[in-house]
Amino acid sequence: MSNNTKIRAKSVIKIVTDSGMHMDFTFAAGTSLKTVIKTLPDVEYDPTEYLVSVIEYAEQTDDPKAFMRCWIEGDWQSIREEWSDFKLLDDQT
Repeated sequence: MSNNTKIRAKSVIKIVTDSGMHMDFTFAAGTSLKTVIKTLPDVEYDPTEYLVSVIEYAEQTDDPKAFMRCWIEGDWQSIREEWSDFKLLDDQT
């Protein structure tokens, strides 16, 4: 991943903390991944690695837009049913 990698379409990242606080981060198309990483709070996983894995997985599916829509909207049930080989994080199950 180069330093100038940018998000292709508007993206929303939803985070729920251990205390139950919900945080939604919305990024416009063209936002650099560097900005995304700086904006996100410290979490137990590497957000860059995870976001890249989500995008790479989506690109390999028959319907990348449907997968990304489910992921962005937090529709984990649909992801488990339609893309059962995708590894969800513990808090996404």
